[in-house]
Amino acid sequence: MLNSSRVAPALVLDRDCFGANLSCLPLTCPDEEFELPRPFIADRGYCWMTAAGLFGIGDFPGSNRHSPVQLSEDGRPLQTSHAGHDDIRAKGNGRYSHWQSWFWFAASDNSNPNTNGRRYGARVNWDGFFTQHARLAAIHVRQYLAHIPNGGEGVTGRTILELGPGSGTGTLYAFAALGARVIGLDPYPQKWSQDWHIPYMQVLARELAREGVLINEEALCSDDTRECVSLTHASVEKIPEFLHGQADIILSTAVLEHVEDMAATVAALAKASKPGALGIHIVDFRDHRDASRPLEYMLLDDEAFEAENKGYYRYVIGNRQTLPRLKALLERGGFHVVAAETFLANDGAYVNDILARIRTSRTRFRDIARPELEVGIGTFVLTRAPGDRTVAAND
Repeated sequence: MLNSSRVAPALVLDRDCFGANLSCLPLTCPDEEFELPRPFIADRGYCWMTAAGLFGIGDFPGSNRHSPVQLSEDGRPLQTSHAGHDDIRAKGNGRYSHWQSWFWFAASDNSNPNTNGRRYGARVNWDGFFTQHARLAAIHVRQYLAHIPNGGEGVTGRTILELGPGSGTGTLYAFAALGARVIGLDPYPQKWSQDWHIPYMQVLARELAREGVLINEEALCSDDTRECVSLTHASVEKIPEFLHGQADIILSTAVLEHVEDMAATVAALAKASKPGALGIHIVDFRDHRDASRPLEYMLLDDEAFEAENKGYYRYVIGNRQTLPRLKALLERGGFHVVAAETFLANDGAYVNDILARIRTSRTRFRDIARPELEVGIGTFVLTRAPGDRTVAAND
């Protein structure tokens, strides 16, 4: 039932409640709808806006299906979530989006929600949220294990450093349950919350099994597993000194495309690695504003590119690295690149089209070679040999 006496208030987010950390949301939300704040602000077409209030940060560039919030009209769920704003404006019919700190939505019949006499509410759909994030975590665990010698047995007793583990920290607890000591490095680390993580781990165990990784719920939630997980508040470019030389394995997914200083990052990874350490990094080289047009940001001159990257962290839409350039930086930093593979290729016809436009643009990528534009998502497998030098941050 919609609680019309409780309008979603503004929430002041601290660093522990930032972005993907949704354990700070009150767990009463699944059983209680909050009325959306009025009056609704007219955007364009059929689209209206209102502040998200206590529901915090929703979808954002690079994570466009992140929000677990469900909107309703007269108690009935609106049907199309995570909709593009242009679709909401042009088509309406109940489409909606929780984008950053705002709700964007259209009434089911495209009428004016300020005057149509209907009630609009929001609640957290935790089942959908847990399933979505557990599925991603399980896929990441399976992908990592495919590159680790002896798979799950190969992590027992090892120290794993994961960069940017994100919401739920499912990968951390999965590897800890397999017997590893796991360190999560994140500017906004998510601490263990009994009320939040226990139901999440139930779903994670199910999704891991679907990926062929058999870790039961008891192992994921055990005290021994939790004691093997630690969280460190830091950026990738500035891995703390106490972690230098500690990592047997370093992992990341969709992290390296966001760092500001790639040379400093490579140097930091080298310092954190033990001799012979293994690195597995999945990097999304696409323009995070629109994955269907993954290279549009290559057209921007540097000033326009920096303006587009205004967000919760720099290079929120990507840092315009390419697979060949990142491979060269890693090799300069003393890593042996065992594999630099295409996980997802960009469409060939689109690459031809964007390359022609790049050649006539003002961008500094005018002379870029076609192969640099072909990889949308790449996977790097690295090793760190004894005595290799690190690349200086200003090289």
